[in-house]
Amino acid sequence: MRTVAGPQVPVAASTAVGPLLRTSATGSVLAVFPAAVYVRLASGAVVAVVTSDGLRLPNALVVAAARTDAPFARHAPGGRAAVTGGALVLDGVRYRPVRTWTPRASTGGTLQAHAVAALDARLTAAPPAHAGEVAARLRAGAAALGQALRTGAGLAGAADALLGLGPGLTPAGDDVLAGALVTCVHLGTGVPALAVRVRQRAHATTALSADLLQHCAEGRTSAPVLGVLDALVGARPLGPALDALLAVGSTSGSDTATGVLLAARTLLDRREDA
Repeated sequence: MRTVAGPQVPVAASTAVGPLLRTSATGSVLAVFPAAVYVRLASGAVVAVVTSDGLRLPNALVVAAARTDAPFARHAPGGRAAVTGGALVLDGVRYRPVRTWTPRASTGGTLQAHAVAALDARLTAAPPAHAGEVAARLRAGAAALGQALRTGAGLAGAADALLGLGPGLTPAGDDVLAGALVTCVHLGTGVPALAVRVRQRAHATTALSADLLQHCAEGRTSAPVLGVLDALVGARPLGPALDALLAVGSTSGSDTATGVLLAARTLLDRREDA
């Protein structure tokens, strides 16, 4: 593929997307926000370009500018994208990696029952702000996922009920699944059957959400989620960590926290039964 000339912007690239940047591919801009641009490649993979004060997702390239600098003003949904010459090119702007960063691989530690109880109390007092059919289906789906995690049966059906449930780039049901998956990977032994089902049914949700779920199944997630996982093993206070997660999106943070709680309860139950 011919190298595209144009302005160059240095970025810090996640090691999780490094292999993608060593290929040649075309794609398009999925969405543009003040703090992030999301790009879907022809392979189905999604790459995020985020500001220094944006949410550092595991599939992100990070620019030095802050959101107030409006670094993505020239981009728009549907814009042309390409991976060529080791860089991501959007609308003629070449985002060139000059260094890398590595999503943290593991939290480790032992779940603290009092921290899980505190998380439960916070989420009960301030549940996600969903309404109508989405709220009802989300409650039922979360309950089914919790039961499936406890018994090991019905995981496929629970995943199917949540995948793609709700509006937005990362639907609420996917956020619940993401929280549960990454918690099991970091604090337990993972749930291979659930991860397999999520991969099989990735077409049932948005491109961005499907990509992030793949990362979660391998233990890669954002810093606010890792902060809550750290708090659940006593490595930091829960309050500030949970506040940071709940501030993500309109409901994404609280939905993800719900998934974290479901998995944490399961892991505690298993420990008590052992």
